[in-house]
Amino acid sequence: MLLPQLSSKSSVQFRTRLRIAGFRAANHVADGSLIQGEATRPLKRSWAISYQGLTISELSALDSFCNTSDAAVDGFVFVDPFRNALSFSEDLMEDVWIKSPLVDIEPIPASEPGAYISHLLTNVGNSEQVVKQELAISGTGRFCASCMVRSNAPAFGRLTLIGSASTHAEPIQSQSEWVAVYLSADVECPTAPLSLGVGIDPGCAIEIKRIQLEHQPYPSQYKPTTGTGGIQTIARILPSSYLVVQQGPDWFDCSFGIEA
Repeated sequence: MLLPQLSSKSSVQFRTRLRIAGFRAANHVADGSLIQGEATRPLKRSWAISYQGLTISELSALDSFCNTSDAAVDGFVFVDPFRNALSFSEDLMEDVWIKSPLVDIEPIPASEPGAYISHLLTNVGNSEQVVKQELAISGTGRFCASCMVRSNAPAFGRLTLIGSASTHAEPIQSQSEWVAVYLSADVECPTAPLSLGVGIDPGCAIEIKRIQLEHQPYPSQYKPTTGTGGIQTIARILPSSYLVVQQGPDWFDCSFGIEA
């Protein structure tokens, strides 16, 4: 279950606010001093979501969603709009990336300060070889996968998004200069996982960087991850936070809070 998208296929409107809070146990003793323990609880994130200019159909979808037991009690999957949904986008050698047996992966350090790490993917087999990541996402919505590619010789592959009920692919044709590739698709994924993959054709070697997945129609500025990505699997609508203001005929403003 995913946050409903607007008619534009955007999941949120900006400005959206993100708050991150940490918790630490502390005891005040008789002499007035303070004893603090370790920060053992995970960080708590909350988002203030605000929409303006909604149509009645958009508001109806959000209203139905925010008043379901999944959204308010049991929890839903929220894709953080401030983060890359992929984990370890800067390290394709991590275990979270699933590799075909005949693909070689070579990390290439950044050439200058502030640049991002790239990886050379070489297919040493006779069929397509894939590097993919499976995400704990279920539901229906528009997703955008993106990356940048180059190669010393012309090379071919494809960028894929595969849900349990749909498969989408965008061809990759790389040359000596870096080019952006993105795949925007309406994904149907009744049951998790949703898989993002990079396939390399036989005999090809492609250098790739800035790989990203977002719950929106078009790619935004790259947000690197060196750990867990922006998938919140148990998010909830904050109690009593849902507010609607009608500004005119078929024109509504809406706001609510999400916590994970």
